[in-house]
Amino acid sequence: MKLKGVSLSIETIIVIVICALVLITILLFFSGTFTPTAKGVTSEAQLDSECMDWQGHGYSYKDFSENVDKYPGLLANYKGAITAKRRCVRDINPINLIRCGEGNCTETPFTSTSPCCCINTSGTCGGECSYYNSLTCP
Repeated sequence: MKLKGVSLSIETIIVIVICALVLITILLFFSGTFTPTAKGVTSEAQLDSECMDWQGHGYSYKDFSENVDKYPGLLANYKGAITAKRRCVRDINPINLIRCGEGNCTETPFTSTSPCCCINTSGTCGGECSYYNSLTCP
């Protein structure tokens, strides 16, 4: 009695490998080990919530700098009121911020080293100004 071998075509092997990869990916996704977008969605929802709250205060730069505990996501991501407000109103046009004198900013600085940054209008500090929670203007 002679044993006969079973041969699988290369296409069958490829299909089995693809099915195994898909099954592993699905198991990892539902087990919580692999969640690629969960944090991104949560942070966007948090930012939207903070924007709606800040909108209720008229996007006041003073409110933003004096109530940092109300806007932790905006502060962490955008460091200052000008760029945070642009995110909230969905303004995607590029801006150039420059460091200006302390007299240009009216709100309370985050720290003693917070720079006063203004929108650069033809090389001057004539635009909107706000303190930033960093060492430099973005």
